[in-house]
Amino acid sequence: MLVQLVHTSSIFIPIVLATIIYKEKINFKKVSALILFLLVIYLINL
Repeated sequence: MLVQLVHTSSIFIPIVLATIIYKEKINFKKVSALILFLLVIYLINL
């Protein structure tokens, strides 16, 4: 269940983040740190 959720969210999270970055033009360092953080969580859950 959790693994399925992680795989599903791993598809949608980058899309959501890209949309937020594009629309809000958030500080790139913060965004890249968040992406790295999510990537680490994703890799741990594999």
